[in-house]
Amino acid sequence: MRRMTQLLMSILLIIGLYIWLTPVIRDLWEKTQSSQYRSEQARASSYFPLEQDKWLTFDIANKSRLFRFYFHAALLPNNEEGNLRYRIKYQWLDGAGSLLAENIYHINTRRSPFLSVTSEKPLSSGQDQTLDTTNTDLNDPITELLPTRFYNHKRSEPSLDQSLYIFPVEHPQARQIRFQVHAMDIGIEQIGLRSYIRYIRDDQDVKVAWQRMNSIQKQAISAASVYPSFLLSEYERNNIMKAYWKPIGPQGILDDDYRIETLYLRENTAPTLPQEAIINDGLFASPEHWLTVKLKSPFSRYRIKWHGINPLQPSTPSFMQLHWQDANIKHQRRWQAEVKQHLWEGNLAKGLLQIIPNGRGIFKLYELKNAKWKDITPEKLRSRAYVCAPKTPLRFPLAPGKEEQSLKINAKSYYRSDQMLAHTSSRVELYTISKNGRVLEKDSLALKSQPNPYQQFNDTALVDSHVFESAYSYINASNQSKTLHIKCSAPVLISVSTRPWRHPISRILPRDRNFWHAYPKREPAWFSLQPKDVQQLITYKQYHSLIWHLQPIEENPAIASGQFTWQALSSQDPYALEKQLFTHHESDTPTRMEARASSFQPIKRSQQVIIAGKNAQATLRPSAVYLRDTNTPQSVYVWIDHKLVLTTTVVGKTGKIRLPHLKAGSHQIEFINGDEDIRWFVNNISQSKRSHLLRSAYPLLLDNSQVEQTATTKIVSLRAKKQSKNQQQFSITLPFSISGEGQKLAIWIFAPANISTLNCKLAVHSKRSKGSQDSHSFRHYNYTIASEDYPASYVLKQRDGLVHGPIPMFVQLNNDIPAQQANAELSCDQPNVLASAGIISAGLSSSYDFRERINAQ
Repeated sequence: MRRMTQLLMSILLIIGLYIWLTPVIRDLWEKTQSSQYRSEQARASSYFPLEQDKWLTFDIANKSRLFRFYFHAALLPNNEEGNLRYRIKYQWLDGAGSLLAENIYHINTRRSPFLSVTSEKPLSSGQDQTLDTTNTDLNDPITELLPTRFYNHKRSEPSLDQSLYIFPVEHPQARQIRFQVHAMDIGIEQIGLRSYIRYIRDDQDVKVAWQRMNSIQKQAISAASVYPSFLLSEYERNNIMKAYWKPIGPQGILDDDYRIETLYLRENTAPTLPQEAIINDGLFASPEHWLTVKLKSPFSRYRIKWHGINPLQPSTPSFMQLHWQDANIKHQRRWQAEVKQHLWEGNLAKGLLQIIPNGRGIFKLYELKNAKWKDITPEKLRSRAYVCAPKTPLRFPLAPGKEEQSLKINAKSYYRSDQMLAHTSSRVELYTISKNGRVLEKDSLALKSQPNPYQQFNDTALVDSHVFESAYSYINASNQSKTLHIKCSAPVLISVSTRPWRHPISRILPRDRNFWHAYPKREPAWFSLQPKDVQQLITYKQYHSLIWHLQPIEENPAIASGQFTWQALSSQDPYALEKQLFTHHESDTPTRMEARASSFQPIKRSQQVIIAGKNAQATLRPSAVYLRDTNTPQSVYVWIDHKLVLTTTVVGKTGKIRLPHLKAGSHQIEFINGDEDIRWFVNNISQSKRSHLLRSAYPLLLDNSQVEQTATTKIVSLRAKKQSKNQQQFSITLPFSISGEGQKLAIWIFAPANISTLNCKLAVHSKRSKGSQDSHSFRHYNYTIASEDYPASYVLKQRDGLVHGPIPMFVQLNNDIPAQQANAELSCDQPNVLASAGIISAGLSSSYDFRERINAQ
């Protein structure tokens, strides 16, 4: 009996040892068999298998942290299908376990690729020789195919990963998120999940963490960078290490609620390069996509080189339409340039160059410096626009306060070649909503269907895509507005920006005299807003990164042709002593008939001139301005058509004399003034160009006089301001009429020659139309002026008449300002400043048709 018991115990012991050792021996055997796939370059990563009809649940401890879930499929080895599909169901649960929302994540997957590695030893007899070695010496190096991902068994093969980013802010009440396999194709054994959560390091922690890393760790973390770890800048280190991911585990008990398996990932093995050529770095351009570049050198030689897009399209442009514009917008040149052997060379001055090629290509720009060509291709200017779609409206948070909020909504349709659909007929609806959810204002926006040649997608694969012209809506949201809600009937690109109420536009002159000349130093006119749940929009690719180019400033045809009206702001105030200013002002366009009385041309002591009138019978009385270097009185004799018509004495360095009445036509004019060198300028001369202008200007005064405006007469009111004993303000108020059809207020100031820096403020006091508008007029400006950088002008009949100027200040009065009586108040912190002003009216368009862009993101 005892022997029978011992025998039974032995049998049970043997069975137990067999049951216990079999998995261990099988695992060791499989690991040994999988050694053909293993190498020192493979690392182990744990994952959680998703079992059929079983949930894998994760806690949401911090809603502000971003979750990242990697899904992969275990594929059966005998399945030869290319792409396989599976679906993951995930649900949001509240603290009580109640369902808040449910989503289905659809995934297409395929087997992970193999890597070709050359081995110096032949394959052993125990290995699977997948290569044809019939004609190969077994002692020669043999290429192995190593999987990039594998398990420690041969039952299945892992597919590529698909990532799902989840931002819990989307569901503020959620406390848990759980996953389950919803469906999967035949050929998939199971689904694996790897889970991570993102953490953000403080700047100080980044420095400490970097110092504590060894060289191998630094090399691994900077592997994605172009530079090695010891050449990384502090900014690059912060960018790499600021955010880091930690693995997280699900709820429950191991081997009861979830299991852990191992996935091996092969690293540090270079993959095979793609067969297609890599697109050259540079700027893409085509007949539909134009580009502009800034030329910074005063004068230099440049080279433009074109590269093909890819081997299937090796051709490059053969011609280019070039448009050059100088920094002062005074000189322009347009011509067609031939491209020979992908190159063009030419000499250009400082300014903006626009390029429109007759074919596609990648643009590179070089400048000749020290007998070498230096690559000066500019960096791409990028901005971001968010996608508003029927099921994904956009919401922008506003800041309710004591004052209104100025908003600029930019909406544009687009065509993507990968989607083969353009949504140009979309309906865009705008709602401003109060804190309690009440709609305060509603508006709609009509989109434009014309492609914008200065914008393109930041994706070289979308060269056939187009971004259309922007439609704008400007809203002065009330101080109760909490949210801007935007709905769209089809996908539309939306960007929203704001401007603090009454915050002045700050400009440094002459540096900021135009947008592209000063970019990016110039303060933007608008500041971009981010929509709510911006991280979720980025995660789900609900945005597009756009490349944009600086647009040349195109002169209004009405201004260029002289078809505009000019209303000078004059004064009848006895305290406003009018001054006559003689300024240098060249123009390449013919002088308007209305402006010939104030336009002067230099003439010699004796010269044949043509006095211009409205017709051949017109009689005019021209004037002559003189400039000289002494204040000593000097007699002058004026002969016209060989007759002495005037004898006078000139006094001071500058002045003006009136000539006799003359009929329109050709006349011989001669000035005799002894041996003194006097420069003479005469108006009403028929010539295509002018050199100088005679302006009326008024001083900015510091006194207590103020004259009210009457109903019949527009006058200039001079008002004194004294802010403190140490800071004085000299000001002038200019009343004028606004037509409500689009005008420009032009103010030129002149600073005394002994002033190097001048600080001025300009405010237009007018009412704005209520509701949304298609334009916006800025009415508050601050100027910091380096007056010595401006040319010299002369105050006539004044001993110390040298001033710097004109210093231009332009205020665009768009149709968002209705017809009314308004005034502009100009104040400066220095005495003896002069101002000249007027109103330019040219229909609905301004003298320069240019929209200032928001700041790039």
